[in-house]
Amino acid sequence: ILSSLVAYSGGSDDWNHVLGDNGFGNIDTDPFLNNPANGDISLVDCSPAIDAGDVFFNSATEDIVGNDRVFNNVEIDMGAYEFQAVPMPGSTIVYVDASKTSGLNDGSNWTDAYLNLQDALENTATCAQIWVAKGTYYPDEGNNQTDDLRTSTFVLKANIAIYGGFAGNEVPNFDLDTRDFVSNETILSGDLDQNDATDNQLGNSNHVITNDGNELSSTAVLDGFTISGGNADGMNSFESDGGGMINIGASPLVRNCIFMDNTAVQGAGVFNTSSSPEFLDCRWIE
Repeated sequence: ILSSLVAYSGGSDDWNHVLGDNGFGNIDTDPFLNNPANGDISLVDCSPAIDAGDVFFNSATEDIVGNDRVFNNVEIDMGAYEFQAVPMPGSTIVYVDASKTSGLNDGSNWTDAYLNLQDALENTATCAQIWVAKGTYYPDEGNNQTDDLRTSTFVLKANIAIYGGFAGNEVPNFDLDTRDFVSNETILSGDLDQNDATDNQLGNSNHVITNDGNELSSTAVLDGFTISGGNADGMNSFESDGGGMINIGASPLVRNCIFMDNTAVQGAGVFNTSSSPEFLDCRWIE
């Protein structure tokens, strides 16, 4: 295998030999495809697969839809489609750690991590990974948030993968599959007034996570979180649905997540309408 994007391989620098013989130029990262859930496996403008192949091993002059196989006289792309524009800068890692009360808090590394997930989401462009250290994160906390506002909610974004389950000292090439979700539990909580242990959920966020009409596909990833404390008790349409997560016309990819202690009239943990999200290795606990 050479000049290929192979999941769980470690890439050529840290090759998993169970998958076969390692040549050169192999990578292991999210390819950032446009809409794979609906069959669109073309590359977004910052995909690491752009210009990552080796034209020496290519014999085709066109890609699967008839575009030139090599664009702009650079290198061939990995995959069936050749990206037909100048690519944007590649994927970066943005760091969040609620315990980091010192530092620049600009998300550039663990020492200078954002304190709040909302700030990271607001300031992160497309094609990025957000790594969130263990701790509890509330949707009403952040520079442009209002304390105890029940409509506060986290909103996922296209081409951004949000990962939890970190100790807060992992190196950039850390193997995400080795995260310890028990020791490093990372909680997205709707308990805005932080009194669920002794009181009711009347002051909790209506939805911990809301994806409403943002047309998300599986390029929007949530991986490694406990989602709890959502209380969808409203009277209007959808305000009584999906305390933990509500998806309206949005189909994100959710992995390694636990939904627990959420309430709603319908879909306490998750409520979906006109949506086809994918859930992998997730649990729902009453």
